[in-house]
Amino acid sequence: MTLLPAYMQELDFEDWLEQSEYVERVTDANISRFVKLLASEVDVDSYAISPAYYAFTGRRGLWLYHYDGTYLPVCWHPNVDGQILIFPPRGKKNFAAITAFLNEAPSPPQGFLLARFKPQEIGQLKTFYAFVSRVSFEPIEEEVLDWRYPARILSTLNTAQMLGHEYMLIRNRVRQTNKYSVDVQPLLIKHVPEIETLALRWANRQAEKPDELIDLVTPYKETLRLLKQQKLGLDGLVFSVDGQIQAVTMWDVSNPEHRIANLYMNLCNVTYRGLSEFSIKATAVKLCEAGIPLMNLGGSETAGLDHYKNKFAPVLSVNLCSLEPSVVNTQMILKAANEAKELRVA
Repeated sequence: MTLLPAYMQELDFEDWLEQSEYVERVTDANISRFVKLLASEVDVDSYAISPAYYAFTGRRGLWLYHYDGTYLPVCWHPNVDGQILIFPPRGKKNFAAITAFLNEAPSPPQGFLLARFKPQEIGQLKTFYAFVSRVSFEPIEEEVLDWRYPARILSTLNTAQMLGHEYMLIRNRVRQTNKYSVDVQPLLIKHVPEIETLALRWANRQAEKPDELIDLVTPYKETLRLLKQQKLGLDGLVFSVDGQIQAVTMWDVSNPEHRIANLYMNLCNVTYRGLSEFSIKATAVKLCEAGIPLMNLGGSETAGLDHYKNKFAPVLSVNLCSLEPSVVNTQMILKAANEAKELRVA
């Protein structure tokens, strides 16, 4: 059998997605429908019910696979060419949707990866597949996406007040901003060009090779692009010193029951010592005043970033995992998928 080149496999996969009656592509034009679907969801992993998160992560292509009241968000991996991410099922949360999707979809060049699964979801997954098929899902150490280390969720009240020994380091860092006057203003669309310049300066300091520059800047440019999508509910603050923006934070609020803000950007000119911590504190104050008790800083790819987030004394940590699906008995999988199709027809 002759294998297709990787780019043709990607086209083949997208062609199937676009033609399947059970798949809906999520675009800027129709994302409001996805917003409505997620509006009633509740999850301690608040990024998992944030339309902005899926729009950001799925910037190379995002789809919803519909299955008997369950919808499965799937997208091209933002950093690994040719790999498809499958997120935990939403709606009725029927794990049979994963079985059906894996069997109906052609294989992308770099296969599938189950993304952002909590321990209890892994337990549900294993329980379900123990009865319907011999499929294994092996947890792997995440090296690319931002949950190698747990998502850290802080109290906006505690961070705003910074009382007690555990906030001593943060208080000391924030005091260093007394050397210069910081002007705090709401983030507006007009600030985007100046923030892009700030991001480029930051990336130039971080990049070890010229080709790394685009990879470092792209996430910031994409987040700023989504800011213009008012239906996504993104908000933020800008922090200026001597009339120039030197830091910015951006967030949205998901999880209507628990009211958790998701931090999407904490960009800072690090030559201003303490400004990064000051911006987190100011954001916590803003959210606390708005009646939002928690802020999810997300997970981390590195130990250093996780250490930074832990300085804010998170009140909750959420472990997340990536899993590789492995089909052991294809006939049983196909039987389950065929039964699912029959139910749909009925």
